[in-house]
Amino acid sequence: MVTVRVKAFVIDAVNDQGAVSPATGGTAIASVLANDRLGAVPATSSTVTLSLKSLTPSAPGITLDLATGAVNVARGTAFGTYALVYGICETASPTNCDTATATVAVRANVVDAVNDSARGSSKTGGTIVASVLNNDTVNGARATTATVSLSLVSLTPSAKGITLDTTTGAVVVAPKTSSGTYALVYRICEIASPTNCDQATVAIDLSGK
Repeated sequence: MVTVRVKAFVIDAVNDQGAVSPATGGTAIASVLANDRLGAVPATSSTVTLSLKSLTPSAPGITLDLATGAVNVARGTAFGTYALVYGICETASPTNCDTATATVAVRANVVDAVNDSARGSSKTGGTIVASVLNNDTVNGARATTATVSLSLVSLTPSAKGITLDTTTGAVVVAPKTSSGTYALVYRICEIASPTNCDQATVAIDLSGK
């Protein structure tokens, strides 16, 4: 007599995490299956069946695509951290299952305006900063006029000859501007979320030469 025991593959659903801004919405997690395993190989939509178990707290704007494993967040979803519990079952053996949690953070993008410094001639003037946006970022990516709006907050002391071009980010000094040191404060706001802002200061030194 020969006894043969056929064991089920080890199925392992592994926790995931992702984040997205409610201003734009989008895909927080490309696929919850990306780090899941069936036996010795990655789990795929052809080898496992995916199901949504629960979402806490409830939010209609957060969905799990059962065909691809993507976790999508609709634009305008409320800020917060959500726990999406999903299950995977071996397609060839539907009782062989496991569950995991995908943690989704819905939060504003990080807008970071960084201070600048520049020197120029008060006599000849010219562009002393090509763009104040060059070292600013939105969610780690360089800020551009396509992603942020730019505005002048203040210039101390006041000087008509020093201007900030809000379309390019350039700081320009007119010829014969009074020599001295100036502090130009500007603000950048995310276009997709206009209340998400940060500001920085450009320290300007005009030598008078």
